[in-house]
Amino acid sequence: MNSPPVRRHELLLLLAILACGLGIRLIAISQPFIDAWSWRQADVAMIAENFYRTGFHIWYPQVNWAGNAPGYVGTEFPLVSFIAALFYKVFGVQDWIGRSVSLLFYAVSLPCF
Repeated sequence: MNSPPVRRHELLLLLAILACGLGIRLIAISQPFIDAWSWRQADVAMIAENFYRTGFHIWYPQVNWAGNAPGYVGTEFPLVSFIAALFYKVFGVQDWIGRSVSLLFYAVSLPCF
């Protein structure tokens, strides 16, 4: 069975919806970590900043709330934190960078869905 071809107006509508999704995610992208998910964003940003300041040891993510211990933390693979730390080298430590990395992964994954 062959599926009917996608019409041009359907494709344009789909692209418009996806563009709206990207645009909505850009709202307040540079605000400090004060929203409902601030604890998670702060942890990811903290790990990224520690990569940036102490070396890019991707297998040893660190947090600052470990007291006198080195602060190594068991977490998922810290790819977003690591990429954010790489961008810190270019733009400095900014709140919007981690959110932008997540937005980039969202945009890249859209064609898969």
